[in-house]
Amino acid sequence: MQIKLAIAGAFALLMGPQVLAVETVHSSRTAFEDTLGANVTDSYSNPGYVFVQNNAAMSAVLGETDYVSTGFNNLNIVVGGRYCAGCNGSFRLLFTSTSVTEGNGVFGVGLDVFANSGYSALVTFGDGGTQLYALPGGGSFWGITSTRQVSQIDFGPGGNAATSGYFQIDNLTIGAVPEPQTWALLIVGFGMIGAASRHRRLAAA
Repeated sequence: MQIKLAIAGAFALLMGPQVLAVETVHSSRTAFEDTLGANVTDSYSNPGYVFVQNNAAMSAVLGETDYVSTGFNNLNIVVGGRYCAGCNGSFRLLFTSTSVTEGNGVFGVGLDVFANSGYSALVTFGDGGTQLYALPGGGSFWGITSTRQVSQIDFGPGGNAATSGYFQIDNLTIGAVPEPQTWALLIVGFGMIGAASRHRRLAAA
């Protein structure tokens, strides 16, 4: 019975994984990356980054994420291998034209919060819906995966534009949804393990 349910679940994922419409917030980088298919991480150590650059220059270095400083005008800073927008200004990250974009965004976005004096993340999903998320303090990881896709995130107090406070990130990771075959194999595998375990318990009884 468990195998049949696993196969049915795998078939549902193969036929339409986006129907699930599930968002998951991650506090562990390892757990977050384990949910991704193809992914890209920007450690902000590329020599193309300079101390101060405008939005276009910042976005063009890797060409994976579009950066828009929403507090200060065209003020993106990379210092010590970390990113901030003036370092006390809000900013927007857009994921609609990356190498792992599917439809209107990416499946997952994660980052190391180096410093945070009260910023939040206003996430816009691929279907146009939005949700505000609290962000952890410095020295923490924050990530989100969504079957609706993440098209952009606005970072600021309450997700709003600002030129105050302090917020700095590192190791921005964006990722695609795992291949349907991977989901199917995982589900079938879990189902078979459950069935084998049940068979052993019955045999022992």
